[in-house]
Amino acid sequence: GSAEPTVMIRSLRTPLKVLAVMGQSGTYIKLTARPQITDVKQIKKYGIVPGTVSDFSTAKLLSKYKIAPSSVEMVKSGPPEFPALLSRGDVDAYFLWEPWPTNGVKLGAKVLLTSGEVGYAYNMWVVTTAAWFDGHKAEARALIGALAQACKTVSSDPDKAAVANQAVAKIPRQTSIDLLKEVDCKVRDFTPADLVTYKEIADFLVERKVTPTLADVDKLIQVGFYKE
Repeated sequence: GSAEPTVMIRSLRTPLKVLAVMGQSGTYIKLTARPQITDVKQIKKYGIVPGTVSDFSTAKLLSKYKIAPSSVEMVKSGPPEFPALLSRGDVDAYFLWEPWPTNGVKLGAKVLLTSGEVGYAYNMWVVTTAAWFDGHKAEARALIGALAQACKTVSSDPDKAAVANQAVAKIPRQTSIDLLKEVDCKVRDFTPADLVTYKEIADFLVERKVTPTLADVDKLIQVGFYKE
């Protein structure tokens, strides 16, 4: 499982196949800002993780609010560093997935927006190599069926899921419960709107020089492989 930009980057190094969406959210990725910031146009320094949904969400924000990219500074770093950078004033805001927004809030920051509010809901993909997929379609369908059932279980009984997650992955129970409030854990096929967004991401990665060429979305995404 992985989100769209990461898979697209890797797909240019080795042939991959994306079989289904297994989770999505327009609120899990948040713009966390210094407490003095009340309007996105006050932000002059954005923290970004290049070539990720952090970078893409920031670009969507600039586009929505008609902010010229040349008028702001992009500060590149890894997710764990940004809460402290924000607290010190080295950045004014950052778009990141949890737990980094919550960690920023603990240091006095606030959540200003979600990625959904700037037009992006991230998708978590079920991904495999093309070589394995070509010879194991029955196993791939069985795997996706198991994931679909697991999603139904955790969505209907979040506490049961949280207890299991804590036992196996040592993730605190409340962390899992909070995650399931924001992420729609459901296995599904792709929609035409999905493909539009995916191609926008592919274009973005080339524009940012993260990838040398476009990821072939039509070849990568296996529309219709999963039938609910």
